[in-house]
Amino acid sequence: MKLVFIHGRDQQESTQETLEKLWLDSLYIGWGEAGLPLPEGLSVTMAFYADVLDELTRALSTPLARGVRLRGDEQAQDDFRGKFLQDIATANGVTDAQIQAFLDEDSTEKGLGSSPWIQALLRAVDQRTALGEAALDRFTRDVYLYLAYPVVSDRITAIVEAAIGDEPCVVVAHSLGSIVAYRALQQLGGRANVVGLVTVGSPLGLNTVREMLTPPALSMPGGVQQWFNAYDPGDAVALYPLDATRWNITPGIENCKKVSNHMANRHGIAGYLDDVAVATWVHQLLVK
Repeated sequence: MKLVFIHGRDQQESTQETLEKLWLDSLYIGWGEAGLPLPEGLSVTMAFYADVLDELTRALSTPLARGVRLRGDEQAQDDFRGKFLQDIATANGVTDAQIQAFLDEDSTEKGLGSSPWIQALLRAVDQRTALGEAALDRFTRDVYLYLAYPVVSDRITAIVEAAIGDEPCVVVAHSLGSIVAYRALQQLGGRANVVGLVTVGSPLGLNTVREMLTPPALSMPGGVQQWFNAYDPGDAVALYPLDATRWNITPGIENCKKVSNHMANRHGIAGYLDDVAVATWVHQLLVK
């Protein structure tokens, strides 16, 4: 059986080979703790898009690119980032009063889409989570660029579609990679043959992300037989289950919120894949 890994953002300093090894070694630990043997005939591939994402992010940040963007695009990005961060703040129990405490009293810009409010949100959320202000800021920008710019999403989605192909496989996707996986699998439809999709540390439960993915209506991708989702309740961007309240699809997504991610920011991939419940899910799918 083929195992396809789809990584998240901020992996441009890695290579496909090093990421594959990290992910597989983490699964080996989980399988070992669960007393599971290595699956026979296993082949592994990482849908490596980190360099492309980094290249396009840099290109879209240049003065020339900013100068030719459509009027209102910068405000659209700020609106998305403000709502995205507000989703995260609410899920982490951050109050408006706590956000206001970080707002410059002299600021005349108000509202979710204003830069001062975004900075205040970042600082307030940083006080309650271990992800870090800078990492959270970059995360929101990369999610927006992928969802809003076809030049970004088309190139990255093509890489993921090629890795999945049409042979039977199990797909494991992390963080931004879960958004990429969903979009790629929707486009592949019945051409894919995914025995199981496993998402971990996924922001797909956030309202702002779901709104950017619809229309069409949210649904189980045509080529996917089962979908499992695992998250650590302390993971700053994966605080919601993908259940009927937020992902009312048929068949439904099976969720596990009992992961205790041992990574410092509680979002790292190793702390998900070496979890016994997640590793067992992956193993069961691979030996079907």
